Amino acid sequence: LYFKVQKLLQSGAERGGGGAFLADKTHTSLYMGASTNSRVPPCCVEAEPLWSSLSPPGLNKTVDVLIRLILPHLEHRDCTVLLHGPAGSGKVTAVRAAGRRLNLHLLKVDCVTVCADTPAAVEAKLKSAFQRAEALQPCVLLLRNLQLLLRAGGAAEDDGRVQAALCQLLSSAPARLVNVSCPDVVVVATVCRARHLSSGVMGAFVHQVEMESPAEEQRLSMLVSLSRELPLGRDVDLQRLSKLTAGYLLGDLSALLTEAGRAACRRLIHQIPNVRWEDVGGLEQVKKEVLDTVQLPLQRPELLSLGLNRTGVLLYGPPGTGKTLLAKAVATECSMTFLSVKGPELINMYVGQSEENIREGLNIFTLILTAEPPLLYWKMSLLRFDKLVYVGINEDRVSKLKVLKAILRKFQLEPSVNLQDIVDHCPAVVTGADLYALCSDAMTAAIKRKIHLIEDGLDSEDSPIFLSEEDFSVALNNFKPSVSEKELLRYQNIHQELSGK
Repeated sequence: LYFKVQKLLQSGAERGGGGAFLADKTHTSLYMGASTNSRVPPCCVEAEPLWSSLSPPGLNKTVDVLIRLILPHLEHRDCTVLLHGPAGSGKVTAVRAAGRRLNLHLLKVDCVTVCADTPAAVEAKLKSAFQRAEALQPCVLLLRNLQLLLRAGGAAEDDGRVQAALCQLLSSAPARLVNVSCPDVVVVATVCRARHLSSGVMGAFVHQVEMESPAEEQRLSMLVSLSRELPLGRDVDLQRLSKLTAGYLLGDLSALLTEAGRAACRRLIHQIPNVRWEDVGGLEQVKKEVLDTVQLPLQRPELLSLGLNRTGVLLYGPPGTGKTLLAKAVATECSMTFLSVKGPELINMYVGQSEENIREGLNIFTLILTAEPPLLYWKMSLLRFDKLVYVGINEDRVSKLKVLKAILRKFQLEPSVNLQDIVDHCPAVVTGADLYALCSDAMTAAIKRKIHLIEDGLDSEDSPIFLSEEDFSVALNNFKPSVSEKELLRYQNIHQELSGK
């Protein structure tokens, strides 16, 4: 809403323009009259988004052409322009920018809303749109999707009546205006393809402008402008992206960045993992302790009113013993969101920010997993975890067999495979991750064996892959445990020290 000063009166005499004036509440009176037609005052806003910019990146050429065509017609006669280009090429954005640079009002009319059941109704809506533009002049009347007025499959006489009404409105603009000395109504119509219009309608437009596909330099400027407010990663190279998007229009680039943002959200969104207890072999005592700490308050919330407020569980032990897998299984069984945060992600260069990150991360029920408990334990002892649970290796044959069965649950084995024999041939010190690596190596050997059989014509690609005793023998020959007996003894000593306290 703008207010325009029409007259300045001083001491009963009318003053002309120019000079400076001071208005105050005591000596100055303001009289508001009727609405008046005027150009939109120029407004300079820094760092405007592309869609409302006076000079939208990548569309400067089209905007300059529109201004060059429209400017000579202002205050002399009406101007009609047909702007055609593919959907998403930035036609509306270019018209908006040209109108703002010429300080003209913009009236957008989508021809979808003009379509009606009868030609008479369409003609009435068209006249109403032009009358509204005249009331707002100086104004740009933007008719979007003009081709929709020519109804596909409609009667020829109906289409002819609509075309005749449109051509008459376009060609008789000065005669429509009453008591207006400077008719400033610019009609700009947009279509995807010019061939969608008849020659009669196209001839009613004084000028025709075609939107061209942006070149690499224009695409780069569009990407820079569209991504100005986006938190781009350090590996994002907009220069390379502009080269890979040949043929992309403004709408395509905007959709590309939008979909990239959605993909980033999907990548970072917190999800409930799909890991069941069947996927965690052994660790029966550890499972029981964790469930007693986590699941019991969820099933019996009345315990919280008695002061039983759980604060977290610290899982510690050698690497590869299944701490993370156990946490995922707990989240699945308890229908809780699983959020994995690595230690380096909490570190920040700014003073106090690392502590703030830790406070935010621990504002939920926490399971902290670590393979090096001493340093973490002494520095975080004030957190007073409910449980310090040691997750060690499976030392007995029964536990190792359970882990192996859990890993091979989704594998197909030959009937001759004896899992107990495989466990007996494994080293004494073996973690769950070691057994998983063993099964992975066995699968690799099975795939190589199948490839040789296919090349010799003894097997087909459609048949399933079965793990055999030979595959496990090949894997065992190259098998090396990840934790030595000396390292395991160190972890066991730490466990005894912590459990003693």
